Amino acid sequence: MPPAEEWTWIKAGSIDEAAGRVIELLEDTSKGNVMYFHGWFGLGASAVLRAVAKRLTMRPSPSQGRKRWEKMIHVDCSVWQSKRALQKAIAQELQLPWSLMALFDQHDEEDDFSGVEQSARGVIQDVSQAILSILASRTFLVIFHNGSNGYIDLQECGVPVITGILNKTVLWTSRSSFRITVPDIDNVSKEDRDKLAGLSDVAICADNEDDADNEDDDVKFIGMLLHEEAEEVARYTGVPQSAGMSTELVKKCVMYQLMLRQQHVDYTQHWDTHAANYWVCSGIIQNSSDTTSSTSCHSSSPWEIAQALYNNLILEFLTMDDYNSDPTFAEAIQRALRLPSDFVDESSFFRTCDAAGNNNVDATTACCRQKSLEAKMFQHPSARSLRVIHLFDCTFSFASPPFLSCSSLRFLLLDHCKDKHNLGSAPNSTSAGDTDKETGISSGACFQKLWVLDLSYTDWYWLLSVEAQDLMVELRELNVKGVKHWSINHLLRDGNNSSAGVGSSTKPLGLLNLVKLQVTTEPITEDQHQSQVWKEDQVAATLFPNLSSCKIVKTIILDGCFELKRIDPHVLPPSLESFSFSSSSNDNDVHVSAKIESISFRGCTQLKSLLLRGLFQRLKQLDVSETCIKTLDLRAMRGNGSLKELFLLGCKELRAILWPKQDVSLEVLHIDTSSIELDHAAGVVESSSFSPVEFKWYISLRDDRLLRSLNYTNYPLGEPRIEISSPPTSVAIATTDDSELGRKMSTRRPTAIRRAEQPWPMTTKSRRPAADNNKIYADVDSTIQHLQLQATMNGNWMWPYKQEGSTSHYISLQDDKRMQTKPLSSPSLPGSICERASGLHVHDSLSVASITSHSNEARKWNNLEWCRVERCPNIEGVVFTPPSTGSDIIFSRLETFWASQLARARHILDRGKWVQLYFDVFFFLKVLHLDCCPRLIHAFTLYDNRLRYVYRELEILEIVCCGDLKDVFRVDHNNQELLETIEFPKLKHIHLHELPSLQRICGHRIVAPQLETIKIRGCWSLTRLPAVGIASTHKPKVDCEKEWWDGLEWDGLEKGHHPSLYEPTHSRYYKKKLPRGSMLRKHWILLEKPLVIRVEAAGREAWQHVGCTLHFLS
Repeated sequence: MPPAEEWTWIKAGSIDEAAGRVIELLEDTSKGNVMYFHGWFGLGASAVLRAVAKRLTMRPSPSQGRKRWEKMIHVDCSVWQSKRALQKAIAQELQLPWSLMALFDQHDEEDDFSGVEQSARGVIQDVSQAILSILASRTFLVIFHNGSNGYIDLQECGVPVITGILNKTVLWTSRSSFRITVPDIDNVSKEDRDKLAGLSDVAICADNEDDADNEDDDVKFIGMLLHEEAEEVARYTGVPQSAGMSTELVKKCVMYQLMLRQQHVDYTQHWDTHAANYWVCSGIIQNSSDTTSSTSCHSSSPWEIAQALYNNLILEFLTMDDYNSDPTFAEAIQRALRLPSDFVDESSFFRTCDAAGNNNVDATTACCRQKSLEAKMFQHPSARSLRVIHLFDCTFSFASPPFLSCSSLRFLLLDHCKDKHNLGSAPNSTSAGDTDKETGISSGACFQKLWVLDLSYTDWYWLLSVEAQDLMVELRELNVKGVKHWSINHLLRDGNNSSAGVGSSTKPLGLLNLVKLQVTTEPITEDQHQSQVWKEDQVAATLFPNLSSCKIVKTIILDGCFELKRIDPHVLPPSLESFSFSSSSNDNDVHVSAKIESISFRGCTQLKSLLLRGLFQRLKQLDVSETCIKTLDLRAMRGNGSLKELFLLGCKELRAILWPKQDVSLEVLHIDTSSIELDHAAGVVESSSFSPVEFKWYISLRDDRLLRSLNYTNYPLGEPRIEISSPPTSVAIATTDDSELGRKMSTRRPTAIRRAEQPWPMTTKSRRPAADNNKIYADVDSTIQHLQLQATMNGNWMWPYKQEGSTSHYISLQDDKRMQTKPLSSPSLPGSICERASGLHVHDSLSVASITSHSNEARKWNNLEWCRVERCPNIEGVVFTPPSTGSDIIFSRLETFWASQLARARHILDRGKWVQLYFDVFFFLKVLHLDCCPRLIHAFTLYDNRLRYVYRELEILEIVCCGDLKDVFRVDHNNQELLETIEFPKLKHIHLHELPSLQRICGHRIVAPQLETIKIRGCWSLTRLPAVGIASTHKPKVDCEKEWWDGLEWDGLEKGHHPSLYEPTHSRYYKKKLPRGSMLRKHWILLEKPLVIRVEAAGREAWQHVGCTLHFLS
């Protein structure tokens, strides 16, 4: 059915009556699926939809021949957020299962890390499918309050609204509070109708059924509709009635703005800044007792209520032609609100001048029409109750202002006002201050209760002095704009232009209660700036004043402020929540650059919002450390790549960095979101013991998804070292046993970089998670496994690894603290980082299931030189996820690979996907270390016998306690040449320990002519040693069990594989098996599997749950 071609009018004189008429249209089978309701000239629409939902819910069944809906969905999205929020509201109405509802939080979290704005978040396809499956076979009615100011197709959310299927119906309205529009059925254009009704089949508009020209009834009817609108607005603010919100309060705020508009007051340029201030300072919104103490002012809710009202109150009718040209229409609205017309006059005085220079009527009296204000004009008794004074382009004596006796003054705005006696003096001059003191202004009662001061293009310097601030002890908001020869660094300076910081003898008491500070200055040249300050004070004039003792300032807005060069650490208020800095006070001055060089927010632990807008060509350093910033949005900043240093240390809430449009080439980047609150009583310490200052790039993250932000900018990232782990608290929580190992884990720090010269000290003594009883090999107690390994190796490997070289780029990833309840995931690293990474250390991670990257190309890791993966109990199957497309090179520079204590890993690389994809793998691999990987079947698979292969450069092979390992290098059975003889030309050291299933190292026969040492224990299935070749000039030393040595197979001396070519030694503790029950004084124990370890004290009960049989030796 095509969109509505005309309005469908209904006659109704009340909300309930209109609801009944709308229900009749909904049940009429001749109408379409989608119906739009416009209300009475824009009013009352939401209230009618609410009444329709209530009546349909309560009635038992429709009349015969009318529709009956199996499901009714009432969704109120008047306060619009996004299509996803709409879909979530529909899902809640349908009571979708928890598993689907959880998708909203998951997708929101993903979008947080991707930097997607709230308004741009779309629907979730899985949820759309679920909604569609529920509603496809049912009849339904959706009642939708649309706050998006546009048509929304509900089919995107999964609601199957299909043209022609009349039992699937949508009734909706577009919400805009106090929207008054009168569609003329004869003259309304198609564009205007489509703008309101979108693609609806029916567009409904209501009219009062009383056609008689009764003015009182019309006013009463309009009053009813305005009351309903006010009730809707009060609901949308989210402020409960118990906290001070009410319908009457909304109507008073509407009336205040209406009165200003009706009296032709030009308030609009200040309305966005001061709307909430007008309502509170005039007394409309107040506490029940309207207490005037500064403490109650700052801790009570009037300011929050006023801001919530401003965010939800849209008075479109004030700009309508009907309102401007028809005084009767305006008067009818005023009468309909049923409020006295003089309540504004009693509290507020507005004096403005129009563009032609004509004075407009002020809000209190019509007798004062001159630009010059007389000194005695506020001497009448009613002036003492004035709370708001707004003066524009007025002239009066600054030494004796006419409002000096207004003792109840809360709000003072002076815009383009001039001194009657002189043009003003510079802040360095004392003449203005002396004149003020002579007239007694310094004791003026009008400043003592002031909450808001706005000084715009008014050169009254005394008002900004420390002396004046001492009077304004209740000042909560200060706005300074365009004051000549004044800048923000004068804020804490006395009459002699010397610093009078908070806490000094000239302490400005007014700033101690300040909540909001806004300063705007006009651009000046460098010469002008230097001429305006004393030579000895030129450096101080470029610094931001120290406001660290202003404990409740929440908002600072700087526009222009060209004199500023630095904002040092710990000078901003610690309570700061929002900071905005624009390079120019005029949006048209796009080429005016700020002179600021460094900005630090250190100490601003409450900072949540940061905006840098305009040209910042000199900004080199930005420090946002220790703040609550969730998204660092730098898109509004332009600087031609000037930013070189960015610090985000201790930013626990950081989710995304949105970069400027120009390329950013950072030289120093420090990010740390892994800091956690630690339980020192439990002995848990910090997870890192090294300093970020040692690195140019230092990135330590709790969630690797933050690395997505680095994909959208250029940076000189050299060869970063990557570390992935769980925080120490998570590992401590994972400890379920009460063993000595568990106690050690709770206090031990992970492997960390201590200095750039030796970035990766390797040790086997770092912490590891305890066994999980729900996982494979849970029957192998972690304590016993640890004791076995330590008893065997005595804390030292045959190859004590020492990482050589240094790095200036370090990246550490820690699992999110909630990972233990999340599905297992893989650290999906940005391709740009994987492609450049020279080192990778993944350890103690409770969430890593595989190591991968978003980029298919990056999965080749072709710059990686060393890799260490250890103590990751949830890596199952493959350790590395291979690329999905073919390539002939992968891990081309890797020299060292270390895998330790991976309880569930079966392959280092996925053999099935690599058969036909890769040829040059591990070309430079020199060291291969594997320990405690009980499910590992083989390390790598070889498919080609060309020179470029792993065994060509291998020097050290060390494998310990891998019970299922059958082949170190699995050979493709289809390659008969590899099955015969494979040469390892540089292999020097072999250490194999407790590998009961190991049958071969690589293929049937290997040759290692440079072999120097062989140490083997517990490898009873291995029957062959590598051949040394005929040309070998030295005998490799072999340390093994004598019984195993005696059972080896040999190819003969002519093939370089004969016992005489080796130098065997056997352990002095080696003993043959004795009958069961024999005792040994030193308590040696032999298990069923031939593993010999020394235990200080162990009874039969301690070993029974491992499934081992004890053998005592003599």
